[in-house]
Amino acid sequence: MNGSATPALPGAAIERHTGLAGLDALAPEWAALCAEAALPPLFGPVWIRAHVIAYERQQDLLLLAARGSAGLAAVLPLVRARGRLRGLPTRFLRAAANQNTVRFDISLRPGAEGEAALQALWRHVAARRDWDCLLLPQTPRGGAAEGWAALAARAGYLTGRWNSKQVPIIHLQSPAPGAPPAGMEQTSRDFRASLRWSRRRLEDMGPLTLERELHPGAAGLEAFYALEAAGWKGHAADGNAVLRKGSAARRFFAELAAAGGAAGQFALHRLRLDGRDVAMSLGLFHEHAYYLIKTTYDEHYSRYSPGHLLTEGLVQECAAAGRSRFDFCGEAYAYEGRWTRERLPHAFLYIFPPTLRGRLLYTLKCGAAERLLRRLRPAG
Repeated sequence: MNGSATPALPGAAIERHTGLAGLDALAPEWAALCAEAALPPLFGPVWIRAHVIAYERQQDLLLLAARGSAGLAAVLPLVRARGRLRGLPTRFLRAAANQNTVRFDISLRPGAEGEAALQALWRHVAARRDWDCLLLPQTPRGGAAEGWAALAARAGYLTGRWNSKQVPIIHLQSPAPGAPPAGMEQTSRDFRASLRWSRRRLEDMGPLTLERELHPGAAGLEAFYALEAAGWKGHAADGNAVLRKGSAARRFFAELAAAGGAAGQFALHRLRLDGRDVAMSLGLFHEHAYYLIKTTYDEHYSRYSPGHLLTEGLVQECAAAGRSRFDFCGEAYAYEGRWTRERLPHAFLYIFPPTLRGRLLYTLKCGAAERLLRRLRPAG
């Protein structure tokens, strides 16, 4: 049932919305909440809708919305699923996210209203009897999901945390006189000199421009896919090119581009040399920050660092627009490490009920033996 409500705490009630119809009905208020709380578009209705269309059975979507005296205070998008955990049949409640999700968190209003909403959400989920494991993947340190898991632990539920990626972040601020440009403060002098050399060499070959498409169509996305597939992401064993991931990944980005473009949150950037794409990126943004979702470059020009030159252009664009944060979203590799030393840790959060079955699943997934095996297991 969409829009049904149950009281949870004084001044807070939980509404249950299901499927895409429920999401679409809630989307305007949800988007307004994200804007008011300066939350990343990664947590809002545009991103979640694209994920559900591409990767989930729409009828399994369950949106829990907490409403307080000031209106919508929190949204938790979940998926009801059945599967196996360490070989045992398991009823899951998991975030509307998967291995392709760059970040997940509960959309939450700050302050006392948000705290009451977080408790209301927990009381509602704890009262349900239709789950054995609650999974929240790729949650950022210090986010609302961490606080929610802490509520579960204090209530006697069993919680586990598996650390995952370390995401590089650049904080943008006005540079001091004589300092490097905004966003370049943590880069080395040699790196900045290398970028100047690369730019000059490419400009010797023809006009070098950075172009932005705020509402890219299918042709722009296909150009990105083709450039990505031609490089190591399309050929290496661990490559994550969209074309290697199949139709679901293409459907996800098509939905994200359509809805995100319409909402003014999605952009395709091209670094072009004499009209030819030498680097491209897909990203989400709002007035406070830019989130780099995917990037690729033409490896024929790799000695001229087109990926770094594209990043430099993106960072400068963010600074000029007054945004205060450039977020790489993905794992910290050598590429991003040349730009910043700041990292945002992420983790997979697990919650199990204190039942016999819940304790067994917790032991199998998060017990001492499993933690030891994870330490001994070879990387990859």
